Amino acid sequence: MINMPNYRITYMPEDRPKGYGIYFFVSDKFIEFAKKQEIDKKRYEKIGLNFIPSSGWPNIKYSSFRGGICSWVKNTGLLRHINVPGNVAGVALEESIFESPDYHNIYYPHNIDSILQTSAILAIMSHYLNDIESRISSSK
Repeated sequence: MINMPNYRITYMPEDRPKGYGIYFFVSDKFIEFAKKQEIDKKRYEKIGLNFIPSSGWPNIKYSSFRGGICSWVKNTGLLRHINVPGNVAGVALEESIFESPDYHNIYYPHNIDSILQTSAILAIMSHYLNDIESRISSSK
């Protein structure tokens, strides 16, 4: 039997009518495990603040991010939303609209208009996905 990974990333690099697309599919196991984790949330803000200026927004001010770069499901380690510079641009965790037996939850892109936004999201999400995945692996 093949074990499904706890997450999958799908990237559509071309500009389409709905914008650039990057989707992060996460398993139910990932969601439930992440909810129980203690996360250094300030660390994720720092990751965003370090990466976002280097990916094309050198003069961005932290005050531009109402509520921060990352928002979390209340009192959990589950990342709910990432904000990047732009018109309410980012990814948000939602229940899948795709017919998929393996992934019921997806971080969907919203208002992603540039490759710069996409790369910032990928950088922050990569840290988060790897963080949770390494904890799942070490808990076995």
